[in-house]
Amino acid sequence: MRLPFVVAALVLACSSSRTSGERDAQAAPDAAPSLCVRLCDAAARVPCADRTPACVADCERALMHPTCANEASTYATCRLAAGEGALVCENGRTLLRKGVCAIEESAFVACVRR
Repeated sequence: MRLPFVVAALVLACSSSRTSGERDAQAAPDAAPSLCVRLCDAAARVPCADRTPACVADCERALMHPTCANEASTYATCRLAAGEGALVCENGRTLLRKGVCAIEESAFVACVRR
């Protein structure tokens, strides 16, 4: 089963109503915010209904998960490397194409569900 690109409490990417300047001003100098801004910007370019203004903040929280930060980072990095062509809109939800980052996604979801 493919999970939505935006997965409830696991939100790693989605569109954002904030401007790049607002995101940049809030971004810390470490890799997590930079990765999150890039993921959210990519998702924002997919014409889909599942928009949330808290994309970057939700992504940063997921990457700082107390026990699953490594899995979250691996999944987010895979998604970014897959590129915008790996994103599709189905039934109003932004999804990764079937099979893209499936192993990394499964590891992250399994970790969070523990």
